[in-house]
Amino acid sequence: HLGFPENYPLLLAEINLYMSTQQPAKEIDAMKSAVKQDSLNYTIWRAMGDMYDKMAEDTTISKEKQKMALHEAQEAYKEAIEINPEYFDAYYNLGALYVNEAAEVQQKANDLPLDKVEEYNAMKAEADSLLGEALPHLEAALEIEPDDRNTMYSLKEIYTRLGQLEKAKEINMMLQE
Repeated sequence: HLGFPENYPLLLAEINLYMSTQQPAKEIDAMKSAVKQDSLNYTIWRAMGDMYDKMAEDTTISKEKQKMALHEAQEAYKEAIEINPEYFDAYYNLGALYVNEAAEVQQKANDLPLDKVEEYNAMKAEADSLLGEALPHLEAALEIEPDDRNTMYSLKEIYTRLGQLEKAKEINMMLQE
């Protein structure tokens, strides 16, 4: 820290500085200090989730650290939602985490040799399970912002993939309005 953990406005300025200079570890430390002082600031929890999400996608760190960062992102978004149950961004971002993770697992499955049917089926089932995890968060996001087309497109794709065709048709009709 720059040395101002007790001064909340300066701490927020510090977070913005680290964000602009691409220093995620320092930014997360500053955010942790900020939520200690104001644990009900759901926007900081969401921002922390965003930072952990970026870390989870960083291929220069170990898979173990990426997995830890993904878990921390999920927890931060859940905290933001707990504080503000009407917070669209946290719901959407949490759903997107699961969708992105599912896409990664599905891509690995698609890259398997054709004779690895059992492994493919297991990985596809894992990807589908992750999509199922995304659903309640994206559905909540759509409830909060019923005109958000990105959420609609994501839900349509998930419903189709999971064989929930009636729901996919509903979303498709909403998209055509």
